[in-house]
This record gives sequence, structure tokens and C-alpha cells, in this order.
Amino acid sequence: MAHDDRSSRKSSGLLSDVEVGSGPSVKRSWLYSTFTQAFVIGGVAFLAPGMYNALSGLGAGGLASTHTWNIATALLFSLLCVTCVFGGIIINQIGLKWSLAISACFYAIYAASLYENSKDGNEWFLIFANVLLGIASGMFFATEGAVVVGYPEEHNRGRYISVWVFMRNLGPIVGGAILLGLNVTTNGTGSISLQSYAAFVGIMCGAPFVALLLATPDKVQRNDGTRVVFHKTSWKSELKSSWRFISSKKILMLLPIFFASWFYDSFMTNYTADYFSVRARALSSFLTPFGGNFGSLFIGWIIDSGIGSRKTRALAVFAGLIVFQYALWIWTSINMVDYLDSNPVFDWSTSGFGRAYALVFFVEFRRIGVTIILVLAQWDCDLHELVHVTGILRGIEGAGQAVAYGLSSSTASKWVHIGLNMGLIAVSVIPAWMVIREVPDGELGRGSHETADALGNELQNH
Repeated sequence: MAHDDRSSRKSSGLLSDVEVGSGPSVKRSWLYSTFTQAFVIGGVAFLAPGMYNALSGLGAGGLASTHTWNIATALLFSLLCVTCVFGGIIINQIGLKWSLAISACFYAIYAASLYENSKDGNEWFLIFANVLLGIASGMFFATEGAVVVGYPEEHNRGRYISVWVFMRNLGPIVGGAILLGLNVTTNGTGSISLQSYAAFVGIMCGAPFVALLLATPDKVQRNDGTRVVFHKTSWKSELKSSWRFISSKKILMLLPIFFASWFYDSFMTNYTADYFSVRARALSSFLTPFGGNFGSLFIGWIIDSGIGSRKTRALAVFAGLIVFQYALWIWTSINMVDYLDSNPVFDWSTSGFGRAYALVFFVEFRRIGVTIILVLAQWDCDLHELVHVTGILRGIEGAGQAVAYGLSSSTASKWVHIGLNMGLIAVSVIPAWMVIREVPDGELGRGSHETADALGNELQNH
């Protein structure tokens, strides 16, 4: 009788962790282990958004002019915002694997548009490719976030998120090394070499094939024997779920901090393009991801360290991050006082390059979005929830980036950017703190069962 109940719930897409131990034993495969799956999702991140970040780290995608880049990127993040928030509806219908594989295809098209713009000044293709990538990357990030938080065992989430972040940042490191090698002799201003873009098109083409190695939730094999919970429902149910998550108190209170978390991106991209030579931009693209890696690994280690309670660790990480944020914007302001009048162009052999570049490195070291995702991992959520929650929060990040890049395409002063970044952080700290202080101190596990049962009852009602 129990076996029949499990079968019926599995066929309806409802399978909770409670049901696993009594089922027949399944032959274990290294491919379906959570450790391997962390590297699969990290590998896709390495080849797709990782390489995108390598190009972005050049400042304006390595192009000589920032104007069209700012407009196209603002459009990209506007669309990303929409598809991230509502991407869970599509993902629920076609599955995580195919969502990841299809969305990964469009990164190579984006790199090709940079090649065309640099070679022939083709602006329509650059804007069109950003439109496509905006739609696709929203679905990509919603899928990626759900997998990286939802697949691992509860006690390994922090470590596996760090593995994913490490591999994602390894993409711009390797990409930056390629860019540095191809542009090492160009100590003046302008765009990077055309061979650089061609190399990235080829590399990004591998992302969809790696995505096909992602295991479906029912095949993932956790070390503790629990199963990944995923709910396949109707479009109507998913629309209701999206609205329920968007309007929930916890999400509403996190919206300001996520809107602010990547608002700095347009400022730093234009800062690199305005004040660094071509090979200095390539060097920045290579070195800067190390800052993200060190920061993410350090934060992941603190979250999983066992020092004090989970709530204490989460609050301590968040408080330290906010203080560090303001220190960086003060440093930025000091640099701008010197740079706005003199408009320097720093090569790596130029006096003052270290001071100018160190700011870029340490800005990447602090990762608000990654920190909040690590904090979210401290709650018991099933995969259905995570698809929506990570998609919504990443979409709000995209909305912040869209506004920031739109601002960069205008004549607004850099002081406006600095003031807005500091102001947005100020207004978002208190609501984010109130959410983080609700992180439970006890062991994880019970909430996943309760969540699965509650969602099961809700879906049956529909």
C-alpha cells in the first residue's frame, strides 16, 4: 500500500524526502551524485555566463565605444528581469535540463554580435543579440539557482554553492587569460582584437552540450538517501505560485537588497573602459574573478563553519559585507575626485594603476547576491520553491542592472551613480536584516517535509 502511494505521488510530480528510505535500492552512479552535478552546473556556468563575464570585465564588452553597449545591456537586463521572475512557469513545463540547455545556446550569439560590432560597426545585431540573451539568461539563472541550492544535501549546500561560484568565476579567469594573451601588446585605447571574440564564440558553443549532462531531479542521488523534490504542475498553478512568492513578506523585504546588489555593475564596467588601456582591461578581466572566488569561498566557509549558531553566522556575514560596501564606495569617491578632471588612461606600466585597479578587484570580492543565496540555503525549501524564489530575486537584480545601464547611457554624472549605490544600500539594509535574523538555529530537514506536504495539498486543491 505504501509502495502504491509513493508511485502515485511520484507520477504527479510530488515526492518528499520522507518517502525515500522505504523504497527499493537504486544502483548508485557517480554521474548522478550531487558532487558531480555541482560540477556539471558549474561547467555550464564556466562556458556561458562565466565567459560572458570575462567579456564584460573588459569594460563595455571590449568595444571602443560604451554608448551602444550601455543601451543594449540595459535592454538585456530589462528582459532578464521579466523572464527570471516568470521563468519558473516555463521551467516547470519543459524541465530543468532542457531549460538550461536551450538558454545556454544564446551566449555564443551574443559573443558573435560583439565581433560584428567591432568589425563592421553593426549595431542592430548587437541589440538583437542582447534581446535574445535577455530572454534566455532569465530562464538560465532561474534554473541554475534552483539546481545549485536544491540538488545538494542540506549540510553541503554552502560548500556546493561555493564550488559552483568557483567554476563560474573560473570562466572569466580562463577567458581573461585568453584575452590577455591575444591583446598583450596593445597598450593604447580602443577595442580588443577580433580573434578574441572568435575564440569566445567557439568556447561558448560548448555550453549547451555540457548542460545536457544535468540529471533530472528524480535521478539525483544524495548521500543521505533523500530525494530532490520537484513539482510538475499546470500553467495556471504556476502563475498562482509566481504571484504567491512575489507577494510573500520574505521576498518583498529582500527586493531592495537584490535591486541594489548589482547596481554597481554599470559603473565599474564604464570605469574600466574609461580609465584602462586595452591590455590593462584584459589584465583586469583575468585577475578580477579571483576576487569573486576568494570572497565566495570565504563566505561559504563561514556559513558552513559551525562557529556559533546559523543565525549568528548569517548576520555576521551580512553586517561585515555592508561595512565593506561603504568602505569601497568611499574609496571610489576618492578616486573620482582625482580622475574626473584629469581623465587618465592607465596602462599596467603606468604610475597609479595599482590604486585604480585594486578598487575593481575588491568590488568583485564582496558579493551581496551570492551572500543572500547562501543565506536562503539555510531555510528548508524544496526545488519547486527554489525555482521561483531564485528566479524572482535574480530578476530583481536584473531590474537594478537595467536601470543602472540605462543611467549610464544618459549624461548622468558618475557622482549620481555613486550616490544612488550608497543610497540603495542604506534603504535595503534594515528589511534584509529583518529577514536574515529569521534564519533558524536548529538542524535543517523538517521544513522540507512540511513544505512538500503543504505544496502537495495545495496542488491537489487545484
